[in-house]
Amino acid sequence: MIIKEKRQVEQEVIAQVVCNCCGRQLTTDENGYFEDFIHLEKEWGYFSGQDGVREEADICEDCWKQMKKMFRVSTEVEPGV
Repeated sequence: MIIKEKRQVEQEVIAQVVCNCCGRQLTTDENGYFEDFIHLEKEWGYFSGQDGVREEADICEDCWKQMKKMFRVSTEVEPGV
């Protein structure tokens, strides 16, 4: 026999996203989904000069397009690869 009970579970949700480059607060649609952005995480390792430093950044699509212009090698990957 299965006996059920109701429980309230606390859930962590994203309340706000701010672009680390331009400082703009990203908007949400009518369903609460944020406009697209790139999230970067890095924990620097040995021999890096920043050993143990942990960093995170969120970058809006407009700023990402501007950053990519500085890259010498494309970041785009062929579909299906």
